[in-house]
Amino acid sequence: MLHRTASGPSTGRARSPQSGGPSRIAHLYRELAGGAEITLLSLCDDPRRAGEQRPAAGLRELCIAKSAAHLEAAAALDAELGASVGDIATLVHHQRTPAFGEALAREAERTDLVIASHPYLYPAIAAVYDGPLWYEAHNVEYDMKRAVIGSSAAAAPYLAHVREVEAAACARAQRVLVCSQDDVQRLDRLYGGVADKALLAANGVDTRAIAYTGPAERARRKARLGLDGRLVALFIGSWHQPNIEAVAELKRIAADCADVDFLVAGSVCDHAELRSHPSNLHPLGVLADAELGVVAAAADVALNLARSGSGTNLKMLHYAAAGLPILSTGFGLRGLALRPLEHLWQAETHAFPAALRALRETDAAALGAMTERARLLVEQRYDWRVIAAGVCAALEQDAGSGCAWHRSRTPG
Repeated sequence: MLHRTASGPSTGRARSPQSGGPSRIAHLYRELAGGAEITLLSLCDDPRRAGEQRPAAGLRELCIAKSAAHLEAAAALDAELGASVGDIATLVHHQRTPAFGEALAREAERTDLVIASHPYLYPAIAAVYDGPLWYEAHNVEYDMKRAVIGSSAAAAPYLAHVREVEAAACARAQRVLVCSQDDVQRLDRLYGGVADKALLAANGVDTRAIAYTGPAERARRKARLGLDGRLVALFIGSWHQPNIEAVAELKRIAADCADVDFLVAGSVCDHAELRSHPSNLHPLGVLADAELGVVAAAADVALNLARSGSGTNLKMLHYAAAGLPILSTGFGLRGLALRPLEHLWQAETHAFPAALRALRETDAAALGAMTERARLLVEQRYDWRVIAAGVCAALEQDAGSGCAWHRSRTPG
């Protein structure tokens, strides 16, 4: 099979990513575009963001605005289930945006491979395409949605639908891209037949774009911002159920740590959970990359309070690449090679106040050695160039002797 062109229907976006899934899509497919012409076909809520763009050489993004009927149905489903479930609404109501189906049919005519990024548009793909297909599993979606919407009578049919399409995507795909071995095992238990065709494509970061800041420079930057004298802890999170749970817990921790300033960045700041908070907790909202870099270079520690979710946490890799000392729950480490005491500190959230006090007393040399080890690990295992090289190798293998997949980008 000749893989000249890959199409990736997705509910996420490649431009200006503000959360884990869109960030993964933006970076992974940008790197893969060095060896193929890739079209990323997606849906968006805002018609001003619709249209065609080429964010990188070899990468074309075609974004279709959801119709008014689609948006209305999605809002009604949010209200019915008491949660933000735009992806489930797309699964159920994508036909209400006929322009998307028409674009998908056109693109499918000329593609050599379709990658379904998330399962929610798999029914739309199956309706118009019967060629080679890969499925990119950002998470175990059935588990994620069960955590978000529960298992009430109202939620049950939607959960069943998610499970059905996730199973169908796994069954149809020649390869299943997964973020962690934990997800391989869970998908295999749920649906069977996944382990033999799973391809690990971990979450990653672009280490070229994230500057490492060591303890001495961190202290200088903190002083320039007038933050010296107090411990500064940073949490980054999108509007995503595990992050909403995390900021609720962070409010309780902040109330117990009056001598620590807690900075929260990301779209989770817009959630109702942060309408009230202790005075030492500071929601910063969604920051541009440069702004986030300034904040990350001046914080003393980065936090991951995850207790639920699937896949792996991109924030952990961003923290490590930036040279931030990390305090994480055990769950927050799932699927990653970061190790307690070697690369970071681990504690459950009830012990975070004590852990923060201990971190304050840790000398700069020990901090520097730990964060340098974490940065090196990320460069070697979690840079997007490294991850994309593994995916390209699988594409070359699948291409067989017909025509090789030509990579023009290699890690380095």
